[in-house]
Amino acid sequence: MISHRILSVIVIILLTPITGFSDDTAEIQTLRDKVAKLEQSVAQLSADNAKLQAENQELKSPDNRIFGKAQSVVVSTTPMAGDDSVDPALTEIKVRFSKDMIDKSWSWATAYDQDAYPTTQGSPRYLEDSRTCVLPVKLETGKTYAMWLNSEKFGNFRDKDGQSSVPYLLVFKTKQ
Repeated sequence: MISHRILSVIVIILLTPITGFSDDTAEIQTLRDKVAKLEQSVAQLSADNAKLQAENQELKSPDNRIFGKAQSVVVSTTPMAGDDSVDPALTEIKVRFSKDMIDKSWSWATAYDQDAYPTTQGSPRYLEDSRTCVLPVKLETGKTYAMWLNSEKFGNFRDKDGQSSVPYLLVFKTKQ
């Protein structure tokens, strides 16, 4: 990139008449004013360029490239929502989010009534990927389960920016 000083010299050379440099103070001041304006323009362009490069880097990050500043969402569950033949021997419910989440922050909430919520066998935890939350459970045969992952009242599934995830209703049924 051309420095401000070099640009000033180039402008003075280009604006000086071929016949020689004038001693006219007014003409020199006009040239200096033009150079100052050009320096300000170059400085502003440099600042704008730096800002655009920083924004470009942010957009290249895996989260922002796809999701930007949007709230995190559930992208998959185990068991899958709506599955009506889940093995009752399943010991973990897994939920994967679209963004890295804050550890030890979750809202597994009952939906409809307490009977539809599975018996838990320990505390929830996030896997090393920071996107998958695991709830250890004991399931019964032939039972329909329903739970909210965040809800109107509870919003503790939060991404690393502290933004609450979009509420998600997980409903599934175990085999007989």
